[in-house]
Amino acid sequence: MLKNLIEIQRKFNLLYVHLPGNVSVSPDVALLQILPRQLTDAKVFEYFSSQRSLLLKSGSCDQRIKQLTFAITQWITKAEESFVSGFKDSINNGDTLKQVFNRIKLIKEGILFSQQLHQTIRNCIAIHLENNQALSKIDTLGLCRAIILLKGLKRFFSDHKKLVLDIVASYQKYNACAMLNILTKVKRKILSKVTDYSEQKLDSLSALILIANCLNGPLITKQRIILISLCLSYVQSYPELFCDDDLEKIHISFTRICYFDAILPKLNEWFDCQFLHFNNEIVKVYFRNFYDSFGGRSPTTTTDINGLQYFFDAISDVIPFFRSIRNEAISENLIRISLENTFTIFTNQFMNPILKDFEDELRFLSHIDLKLGEKNPFNRNFKDFKSLLSSEPFKIFNGRATIWFKRFFERYLNKLAYNMTTIALHDWKTYESMLGYASDKFNLEFASLQLPTQTLEQGLDIVEITRNITSFIASYQYNLNNQFFIERDSSNKHLNVLTIKHFANSIQTHGFGIINSTVNFIYKFLRQKLQTLFQFLYEEHIKSRLIKDIRYFREMIQLDPLVNSDGEVSNGNNRSKTPQQSSSSTVLAKFPYERAEKFVKGIRKLGQTKDGHSYLDKFRELLTEIGNVMGFIRMLRSGSMHCTAQIADFVPDLDDLQSLSFEQLVRDERSIKDGDDCETMDAAKNLDLVLKTITENYSDSTDYFKLLVEVFATTFRDPKYVHLRNFYVILPATTLNFVEYICICKEQLQRKSMKEANIFTEDGFAMGVVFVLKILNQFNQFDSLQWFLSIDDHVQQSISKIDSSYPIESVRNSQVESKQQSSIRSSSSNKDLQKQLEQTKSLTLKRIQMFHREFQLLKFNLTSSRILYKSSN
Repeated sequence: MLKNLIEIQRKFNLLYVHLPGNVSVSPDVALLQILPRQLTDAKVFEYFSSQRSLLLKSGSCDQRIKQLTFAITQWITKAEESFVSGFKDSINNGDTLKQVFNRIKLIKEGILFSQQLHQTIRNCIAIHLENNQALSKIDTLGLCRAIILLKGLKRFFSDHKKLVLDIVASYQKYNACAMLNILTKVKRKILSKVTDYSEQKLDSLSALILIANCLNGPLITKQRIILISLCLSYVQSYPELFCDDDLEKIHISFTRICYFDAILPKLNEWFDCQFLHFNNEIVKVYFRNFYDSFGGRSPTTTTDINGLQYFFDAISDVIPFFRSIRNEAISENLIRISLENTFTIFTNQFMNPILKDFEDELRFLSHIDLKLGEKNPFNRNFKDFKSLLSSEPFKIFNGRATIWFKRFFERYLNKLAYNMTTIALHDWKTYESMLGYASDKFNLEFASLQLPTQTLEQGLDIVEITRNITSFIASYQYNLNNQFFIERDSSNKHLNVLTIKHFANSIQTHGFGIINSTVNFIYKFLRQKLQTLFQFLYEEHIKSRLIKDIRYFREMIQLDPLVNSDGEVSNGNNRSKTPQQSSSSTVLAKFPYERAEKFVKGIRKLGQTKDGHSYLDKFRELLTEIGNVMGFIRMLRSGSMHCTAQIADFVPDLDDLQSLSFEQLVRDERSIKDGDDCETMDAAKNLDLVLKTITENYSDSTDYFKLLVEVFATTFRDPKYVHLRNFYVILPATTLNFVEYICICKEQLQRKSMKEANIFTEDGFAMGVVFVLKILNQFNQFDSLQWFLSIDDHVQQSISKIDSSYPIESVRNSQVESKQQSSIRSSSSNKDLQKQLEQTKSLTLKRIQMFHREFQLLKFNLTSSRILYKSSN
């Protein structure tokens, strides 16, 4: 028995017997462990050991697989040519029989190749596991190719299954007929001797009849083969019944019949690759090599994609192994874990790198206009993405998951474009360009990112500004004419700017609801600032000075309607003027410049803050902050109008919308009762609501200036705030303080080393002054001061004084040549003095002109601000 076992192992070269899973057993090693030493032949066992050691050499497995691959490829080509015409019975019996035998030979060769390939794969893995030795990369890749080839053989037999079964059935029928011919002769021989019947002959005759009945059936099943085998075992004990080699022919034919009945079920075992589940390193190497080969110079072909699908089929072979577990929950959980692990390996080793390469390719295409350099296809890893993206989806793990590269790439690029655009909105064009190239060149389809491209230039968000309105108003300066806020100072290289477009973008992003919230914040801020401003006016030092100035100005008008520019009463000679002249002169009564200048100096004497500012400076800053808030409100309404105008492009005449109701139209059209749940009705209601919002943004109800003025005017015009009536008198001194401040700021802009804030506009002051005058209703009182006319007179007087103080005298030089050295020195000194006088006069005039120009700009800004509040001069 031992000898027979060893001979069988040697004959079939059985180095291992492979069990389900990843278990393999060496028959000779098992016998050595069981049998006594004296019964074993050392030379025989050394032979098997040497055969196994050959597989440990690097490249030996790959070499064997290459030989099998070449032979199997030739066999597949030959079999395809033979099977392509199908299998049809021919009129000529000889041709039909030859066709059957040729194809049976091909089928047997294919089965043998499948067995050899399976054994080679399992032997290579088993010997390395047994010796705890890692597979070399070349052998691992060879195993991967062998697994794909094994699955290709399975696919071949599956595609030609019907033809193979027809050929096998015809082959079995032929052998059955050969057996029946011999058995018929034997049966006739027994029946010819009627007188010589015995019990043994009757049993033999019954066995022959049973064999014939089994062979005559439409299909020789496994049960029939067992019956035939039993009957033949009984009949062959009487060799005298058979002539010559009939018994041997019967055995040959029966062996041919039994061959396919036994071998076809074994094919499924040889095609099974469940061992891959226990050898994940092979899977990792294959996926990584698939990516590396994908980047080769030769383009990826459909065969490569099919190979990937075959490899996934091999990994999925573990499912029946897990299904053998009786506990269904555990079985499903193991299958799920295996699927997740496989997908993770596939993603890390192939998908992530290839997606990154695809992203780089699209980035290069989107920046091709930058001329980054020529791309030589021979000097880079060429990747044929089209073949990959045009491949059909295929299912893995019995349909539990689907691999569709096109969807992988689309999902990745959608996510990339969305996430990167939200991080850097200014890059949206780049990613739109990338998606455009991917769509045009590779036929990819992308979902709309739903990102509002109108917000791409939004540097500042109105919601965030509103939450920090106090710090914003203090750190930004407002420009009335161009309507923008600019940062005073920043540690960055650039200053932030807030324009109407930013307001419109924020409204479009957050909705029109932020307008009311912002106005509420502004109202609370203004109430606090106005309270501080009015407390300043209530201070005794301030209030007393203002009362004195008011009394002085009124007395100046009452004493004589003819008042000079200095605020002094004219002499009695002027009393002879006509009433008409007196009336016209009264209009020219102006608040004296000297009184305002005296007020500024007096406030400065009261003390200064830590940063060197007087109380009047703080008052000016307070008015500026109030004006900045009103500028913020103005830009908010302009932004809402801008946003509404963009939406209104798709809406008909807004005047007709007041009498139009889509909800009523739907109700009349469909006769829908109130309260019915209808999607059409809901859509109509939403449309009416949107149109109502658009209409309201064009109406006077959004005139927030008017609303804020009405709210504060009713409060601060109350008699208990009687001290506020003196506000207009402090404005000459405050405007003088403002002009001096803005002149200093503009002079600092011309210096190279500026440590102060970059201030070139401060129109919030004018807005604040006009707002307070409006809520206190003191425009007429302020106009009566004729302050800006007083400034004009002061400037003219200053220029006249300069002309009189710095006369340009011509230096009289004697034309007669003087020989004295003293006269020459005197002439030179006179020229230097003349030059210094000219420079001093020029600088003084320049400063006065700048002073006057800033007052003129302030006057224009005050006039513009009054127009915003609908208050005429």
